[in-house]
Amino acid sequence: MKRWLNLLAIEWTKAKSFYAFGISIVAQLVVFVVLLVVGVNLNIEVEGVSISPFFEFPHIWTSFAWLLGWISLFTCFAFLVIVGAEFGERTFNFQLANGLKRYELLGAKVFLAIVLSVFWSLVLFVVVVVFGSYHTPSVELVNIYQGLEVSLFFFLRTFCLLAITLVLAFIIRNTALSILAFVVIIPFEAILRTVFPEVARYFFPLKALQNLAPMPDFFGLAVMNNPELAALKSTVTAVDAPLIPIEVTVAVVVIYSIASLAAIFFFLRKRSF
Repeated sequence: MKRWLNLLAIEWTKAKSFYAFGISIVAQLVVFVVLLVVGVNLNIEVEGVSISPFFEFPHIWTSFAWLLGWISLFTCFAFLVIVGAEFGERTFNFQLANGLKRYELLGAKVFLAIVLSVFWSLVLFVVVVVFGSYHTPSVELVNIYQGLEVSLFFFLRTFCLLAITLVLAFIIRNTALSILAFVVIIPFEAILRTVFPEVARYFFPLKALQNLAPMPDFFGLAVMNNPELAALKSTVTAVDAPLIPIEVTVAVVVIYSIASLAAIFFFLRKRSF
């Protein structure tokens, strides 16, 4: 265990040495907080249409998880930069020459992904509790307990996304091409899903991840205090509920995470550095 902790410490030191990594983490935090502060201070309320429900329990969990889910994509870009740079500087080859095992190379990256996933999950939990407690007239303990499940799903979502990112980074080995591939994959999968039956679409990796931090019902939340608009909304449109249980989605994401790590390990065994 001590050796793995040492590997994590080395991995963290290497990550911090890349300016892109530190800038990415700080930028995500700043953007997330700034957007929330600006949103809170907009104080838009016209004839019962208000953005205040987005900052109140229990809706705040969905709103903030969805927003942070998009912002945390920059963590993936940071991962691509780190791995690409290590291939370019032949850092992996140097570590292998100094006695590091190939599975330890993978393990160190996995540990770093776990640390980052835990970090963003804690950020989500703390920020939601602070904002929600301040803006909700009456806070119940169940509102906080709900966040444990949301934060756990967010951790799983972030880790799986980083695992998929590592697959791209280890296969392509080039920072610019890896980032390009990552950016292209997102719309490509969205287009590809349209040719499959609706139920099958929920088993695509990015769609499964999206279901762990789904887009909130913006219109429904905004008009919930206006009975007339709320009634109109219910007859015109509604946010579709997932066709598969959340337990199935969690299982799908876990399978994709394991498959991604297995693919990287297979790649490490078959290819030289």
